[in-house]
Amino acid sequence: MSYRIGERGREVSLSEGLDLLRNSDGYALIHDDKVVRAALAGNQEDIVMLPEKLATFYYGFAVDCGTEFEEVFSERIRRLKESGIIGRASERWFPSFPKERQPVARGIEVQLRHCSGAFIIVGVGICGAIVAVLIEYLFFRFSPRLCPRLPT
Repeated sequence: MSYRIGERGREVSLSEGLDLLRNSDGYALIHDDKVVRAALAGNQEDIVMLPEKLATFYYGFAVDCGTEFEEVFSERIRRLKESGIIGRASERWFPSFPKERQPVARGIEVQLRHCSGAFIIVGVGICGAIVAVLIEYLFFRFSPRLCPRLPT
């Protein structure tokens, strides 16, 4: 997905998106970070990778549960991880991207105590309404001139 600042996003291929990044101003490319790092392979020029993640997707292999193949496959993957082969391959295929910057967006944590003013205003309003109802009740109950009773 490629975005030009102030415009709508459009779907482009990785090579077209990288060309837009390198040759145009104001473009952003949204793609799998590992694939972009491998495609750039140190030729990053003025491209900055942001550390924020939009989504996390996990890669996997489909294997029938409870089969002998699942056990053999899991054991083999475990041995490859323990021996460090998977880590070395990952470092070779997905090189580190040295030019990263700190996150731009900072979140604000809102807790219930931050909203106490709103609760106080609502409470004062409810108390005021109760007092007004009581005053009207007492006023019209004990004021025969303002509220004459009809003869029965």
